[in-house]
Amino acid sequence: MSGTKATGVGVKKAPAKKKKSGEQTTIMRVGRTLRFGGRTTIDYSRKAMSRFERFVEGEHTSRISGRLRARFTFGSFVIAAVLLLFIALLIFSNRNVIVDQQTITVVGVDQAFEGYRILHLSDLHGRRYGENQASLLRTISNLSYNIVLITGDMVGASGDPEPFYELLEGLGTSRPIYFIAGDSDPGPLIDAARPLGGEATLNQMVLEDWILGAMDRGAIYLNKPYSLEINGATLWLSPVSMVDVNADSALASAQYELDLQRSGLLGGINIDYDTYPFTNYRYRQMMALKSAALYMEDSDLHITLAHYPPQESVLASALNNAVAVENAYLFAPDLALAGHYCGGVWKVPFLGAFYIPNAIYPRHGWFPNQADVNGLRQTASTMVYTSAGLGVTDYGFFPDFRLFNSPQVSLLTLTTTLTEDLLGN
Repeated sequence: MSGTKATGVGVKKAPAKKKKSGEQTTIMRVGRTLRFGGRTTIDYSRKAMSRFERFVEGEHTSRISGRLRARFTFGSFVIAAVLLLFIALLIFSNRNVIVDQQTITVVGVDQAFEGYRILHLSDLHGRRYGENQASLLRTISNLSYNIVLITGDMVGASGDPEPFYELLEGLGTSRPIYFIAGDSDPGPLIDAARPLGGEATLNQMVLEDWILGAMDRGAIYLNKPYSLEINGATLWLSPVSMVDVNADSALASAQYELDLQRSGLLGGINIDYDTYPFTNYRYRQMMALKSAALYMEDSDLHITLAHYPPQESVLASALNNAVAVENAYLFAPDLALAGHYCGGVWKVPFLGAFYIPNAIYPRHGWFPNQADVNGLRQTASTMVYTSAGLGVTDYGFFPDFRLFNSPQVSLLTLTTTLTEDLLGN
C-alpha cells in the first residue's frame, strides 16, 4: 500500500510528515494572530524601519505651498529637541516658586524670639502666579510663620495693584503684614494732597492709592517705627530710611517747617496750603522716630525693612551713633531684610548673577559678589538677608523672564543661640 508501512501492530503515518504539518499549522496561526492593519507584523515593522531610516538620512521631506522642500537632518532634530526642552524648563522655572529657608542668629535679644518665623516677600512687580495668585498662595499655605514682611516693588512700574491685592487677600489677616514701597512702585507720596475734608487722615491725603488699597486689605505701611509685643518681649520694625537719623535734629527741623507753614496759612499763602499736609506727615513720622529712640532697648529685637540692600557703612554708622548719642538714634538693627535685585534675574549655572543694577558697586554692578545679590550675609552689627524675589526688575536691561533663577519666597527662622558656623566649628 502506497505511503504506509506494515508493522506487527498496525499502520501509522511517517513521523517526518507529521512534524512538517505541525510546523506549517503553527506558522499559519502566528501569521493570523499577528496581523495588524491588514498587514503582518513583519511587513509593518519593515516598512516602519524603512521610513525611520529615510527620516534620519534626511530623505524625509515636506511640501510647503506645494513647491518648497526642506531637508530635516538628524542633527537638526536633536537641536530642535534640545531647544524645546530648554523652553519648557524655562517656562516651568518661571512659574515654579521655591522656598528659601534660612536660620538666622540674632544675639543678645530676648529668648522669646527663639524659633520666631518670618515670611519674607519681595519684588512681585505685578506678576500673577495662577488665577488670584492661587499657585503662589498654595506654596505659602504649606509654611508655618508668625509675621509677613514685604520689602517693596510688589506693584512695580506697571502701576497695577491688583496682583498685590490678590496676594494680600489670600494671605488674610490672621498674622500681621508689614510692607514698604520699592523704587519702581508709584509714590509713595502723591504729587498734590487730596482735599478730602476734615475727616480725612493724613495717610489718605498724601499716600498713593495702591498703598491705601493695601492698608484697606489689612497690611500696615511701614513709614515709621512700630513695636509689637511677642511673648512678653518687644519686636521693633523700622524703615531703613530712619536707621541712621538723629531723631532730635530731624524732629526740630520738621517742627520749624511746620510752624512756618502754619504762619503762611494764616497769612493766606496758597503754596503753604498745598504743602502743609506733607510737612505735617513728615512731622508725625519724626515724632514716631523720637518715641522709638526713647523706648527701644538693647535687648529688644530690631528688624529694618529696606528695598535696596543697605550698605555696611550705613549699618556701622547706626551702631556707632546709637552708642554715642543716647535716646537720639534707634539701636542698630539686628536684622535687615531687602530685595530689589531679583536674584540677578539672569544667572549663569555654577557662577550666579553676572549683573545687578547698582552703579556704586565695583565694575558698576557687573560680576558682583553673589552674597550682595541674594541670601544671607553678616556685617559687624547686622545680619542682612536679601530676597531673590518673585518677579523681574523693571530696569530695561533684562527681558521679562528669569533665567536659571526660580521665583522665591523666604522663610526665615530666628535663633538666639550661636550656630556652629558662627562658632567656627
